[in-house]
Amino acid sequence: MLFRSVSPSKGLFFWSPFLLLLFPGFLELKERAPALFWIFLVLTLSHLLIISSYFAAAGGFSLGPRHLAPIFPFLAFCAALGFSKYPRVGIVLAFISIVLVSTATHINALPPDRFHNPLLEYYLPRLKSGEFMHTLSIFWGWWPPGWRGFLVWLVSALGTVVVLLKGIRE
Repeated sequence: MLFRSVSPSKGLFFWSPFLLLLFPGFLELKERAPALFWIFLVLTLSHLLIISSYFAAAGGFSLGPRHLAPIFPFLAFCAALGFSKYPRVGIVLAFISIVLVSTATHINALPPDRFHNPLLEYYLPRLKSGEFMHTLSIFWGWWPPGWRGFLVWLVSALGTVVVLLKGIRE
């Protein structure tokens, strides 16, 4: 299970590095609300144990570890506590998470299972060639198809990060 948490195939922390903040968040939760800490810890570890014994623990065609979705609220809560301690790191990790997942989603949210590193073997080649999914925004003409629409999204995401970082300094 540890390998699955960091692997480029379906790794939780690979595709959502923002969730790395759950570690300092768990420590913060232990100090603030010890009973809640133990509830979150037992729920998370028991779910990980159950999923790791499942015959299809990888989750099939999916972007990231879909069988861990039920514990995401607990992980996100702890990551938010970690973010409150390390906001600048949190913004950078959040930006990386958003870029990774959104880029993959723009291309294909259901990558074939045959790739050990879908980012390098599947997504980057399609990104270079401009192969993007046809979404409703393209269908309705809200975004230009291909690279132009993707770049509009990327620039707006980067602008959001810049605004957030400026807000933390003030």
